[in-house]
Amino acid sequence: DAESDRAESDRAESDRAESDRAEPDRAEPDRAEQDQGEDDPDESDTPLEEVEQAPDFPGVVGAMVEEYLWDSEREHGPALAKRHQVLREFARWGQPIGVFENLTAKQLQVFACIWLPEWGQFQSTQDVQLLVEALRSFCAWADANHQLELRAVFETSLSGLDDSLPRIWSANLLREPSAEPTTGQLFQIDAIQGQDVSLTGAKGPIQARLCHDFAHRLRPRDRLRGAVDAHGGLHIYCVYPPQSASLERA
Repeated sequence: DAESDRAESDRAESDRAESDRAEPDRAEPDRAEQDQGEDDPDESDTPLEEVEQAPDFPGVVGAMVEEYLWDSEREHGPALAKRHQVLREFARWGQPIGVFENLTAKQLQVFACIWLPEWGQFQSTQDVQLLVEALRSFCAWADANHQLELRAVFETSLSGLDDSLPRIWSANLLREPSAEPTTGQLFQIDAIQGQDVSLTGAKGPIQARLCHDFAHRLRPRDRLRGAVDAHGGLHIYCVYPPQSASLERA
């Protein structure tokens, strides 16, 4: 009988051990399901726009310029990368842009045809020529590496910028300072003969006379922001290349 009691006690102890080992296995799926419910909220609580919206990183254009310069040095050597450091003017303009893939050909046109004449900082016409060269190369790189469509703008709305932008920069060395970028009216140059210039503005054609020696730096179809005084003198606050014609100034 004693042996029978000990055997029954051993079987009971063994059953309790098996039950203890099995209990965590039964509880684990419940905890996993609870954790999953806490970590993965209902997708319907998150608006679709928030799910699909690209992250916004102001300064991303500057980061892309630096990546381009690094790639240029690695693939073509330090000389080309040094030549194209002038692209940092483009990065300065693009500081507010937060999504690089949103950069458009029209924004490039605004940068090259409006922003650069107004605020670009260069030491010489050679720097301006280098910027146009670097910008064209950067756009080709962006098209290839970031699936953009920017390079073609140099064959359309920015065609001829290599010649016009350095000349415009040279003309703006003679411009008169103005308190605000909105000072004056926008004119297109129709013809130049000596110091006499034919213009078209918002109110139609007008004849004026250049107040400074702009004549050899300006061409028909150039655009300018300026004012004509009571004596017919033309005061120029900024000159823009012909490629700016399709843009509306803000």
